[in-house]
Amino acid sequence: MQQKRVVSLIVAIVLLYGLFLCSGCSPEADNRGNVDAGELYNQIETGMSYDAVMEIMSDYKTFTDSDGEIDTPAGKVHMQTMSWLFDRQIITVIFENGVLQSRDLSNI
Repeated sequence: MQQKRVVSLIVAIVLLYGLFLCSGCSPEADNRGNVDAGELYNQIETGMSYDAVMEIMSDYKTFTDSDGEIDTPAGKVHMQTMSWLFDRQIITVIFENGVLQSRDLSNI
């Protein structure tokens, strides 16, 4: 009985250790560590194309991504909002018809 508890404890410790090691391998971890969100943010400017922004941000996993079309009196407008989480900061960008209209860097 005592031996079974020791084996169970060892298995639990090994599993927890494995989870700890793999936590740095998860996709969410791509945006953590030595990434300077402010430096990335400063490379992004309103008026840039979607492709130009994605060239800067392509190495990082998006936190949110939504897009859709809005009917306006002037016609359909394609809107896309994306954000990236970096430790305690979030970069958010808003595109209208593939052109960056707004950007934001927020501390959380």
